Amino acid sequence: MRRTFRSTVMLVVLSMVVTACGTRLSEDDRELVIAGLTGGGGGGGIVAPSEGVVTDGGETTDGTTSTDGGDTTGTTGGSTAGTAGTTTGGTAGTAGTTTGGTDGGTGGTTGQAGTDTRAAPPGGNGGATDVGVTETEIVIYNVVDVGGVIQGLFEDARDATQAYWAYFSSTEGTIYGRQIKYQFRDAGMSTQNNRSHYLEACQNAFAAVGSMSAFEQGAAGPIKDCEKGPIPDIRTAAVSPEIQTLPTVISTDAMRPGQVPLSEWTYYKEVVGDEGVKKAGYLWINNATTSFQTQQNRDATTKHLGYTWVEEIPIGLSETNYASIIQQLRSSDVQLVAFQGDASQAIRLGEAMREQNWYPQLFGLQSNTYGQKLLDGMRDKAEELVSIYSVAQTGALVEEIQSNQEMQLYAEWLQRVKPGAKPTGLGLYAWASMKLFVDAVKAVGPNLTRAALVEELRKVNDFTANGLLPPQKIGEQIATDCIIMLRIEGGQFVRAEPGNDYRCRPEPGFL
Repeated sequence: MRRTFRSTVMLVVLSMVVTACGTRLSEDDRELVIAGLTGGGGGGGIVAPSEGVVTDGGETTDGTTSTDGGDTTGTTGGSTAGTAGTTTGGTAGTAGTTTGGTDGGTGGTTGQAGTDTRAAPPGGNGGATDVGVTETEIVIYNVVDVGGVIQGLFEDARDATQAYWAYFSSTEGTIYGRQIKYQFRDAGMSTQNNRSHYLEACQNAFAAVGSMSAFEQGAAGPIKDCEKGPIPDIRTAAVSPEIQTLPTVISTDAMRPGQVPLSEWTYYKEVVGDEGVKKAGYLWINNATTSFQTQQNRDATTKHLGYTWVEEIPIGLSETNYASIIQQLRSSDVQLVAFQGDASQAIRLGEAMREQNWYPQLFGLQSNTYGQKLLDGMRDKAEELVSIYSVAQTGALVEEIQSNQEMQLYAEWLQRVKPGAKPTGLGLYAWASMKLFVDAVKAVGPNLTRAALVEELRKVNDFTANGLLPPQKIGEQIATDCIIMLRIEGGQFVRAEPGNDYRCRPEPGFL
């Protein structure tokens, strides 16, 4: 089993030459990028192109302005696709046009029967066909929690969305003559911020792509009641019932109220046993979204797997002293602790356990904690603490990047927009959201409308984003019940179950 994602990993420095035909890495350079991401390299990050990044970020909860967001438009990048490259969103070959080179490379494939969708058809593309669409551009918004009480909560979703936009802009550049204009807005962990940004999107954007916020329900009204037509919202994940049930919301992490993936909970039961799940404790960061998700999980595990939740403890967003929480779990002899929150909070909870010298059999975390932050927080900690952490990952593993071409592409372009950043589980779904959007826009054709885009998205099923995700029933928005269970060993994530591929159930648990 390969174990290559090291806590000490650093990225190699490569020089990028930007030309009118886009930027291209040699095969040797690509191997250096992969080596750096998997523990074989050293040095700093790849230098990102400087064009088009404006630091006029969105409003945060305390009224300040972020300095890492804002509108980004940038250059169109390469306009010459390779003979077997990604002219229509197909998969590039080993040395293909991942960066807009002039030949497709060995083994490159194309989508949609090789049709080139970059140029406008004879007679033009119809010009302004809907909100945010002109003859030359398509405006999209990306609304993500970056500022707020928990700084950088979902910044991975912003970074990955922007990375795919940069990749597309530099390789293909246009769809039927239109560039994609990407605009970031900081949701700032605020219901009001979500509302105001989507009211703005109603008037100015064709669609929202890659968005994710713990307070997303503020966007529900503007999405469905927009007087110019409901807004297509292709999200990284929809986490509230108000957003999940809207007909124009599509998430790459497909989900609807009343359905709960149970693969991870089945695994936990195997580890702690029948008696262990009868002494389970659930901790969650207390807001409307996580409270809803927590209730769904508790109800489904009780109904389908025989769990008994002897402790159910909400944690305030600003709370940092977890000593009393651990005392409560200890007094109830909790054997399994499930937690819904950020990696930084999971680390502090572990520290509180260590300080009281009390450990459950298992400390179960969700996929948003899969990333370097958790590994860094566990560095040099006692094995008795580290060994109880269990992470449920719902997409491909960064540690297995050598065998996943789309992961390599994501990693490569992430370095362009944010040098030093590493792929994360959340980022996979954001990258996939942009890929889904681009593919659907191509499929709709030049006469691009919001309604036509949603209709096209509803046709999509078994979507994997070229191997980044287990098959997602996008059109039906039925949750895919597939998981990879991870543990931390030697400062890195390693597979606990299964040995390869995914652990899957035929369908989620329905309430």
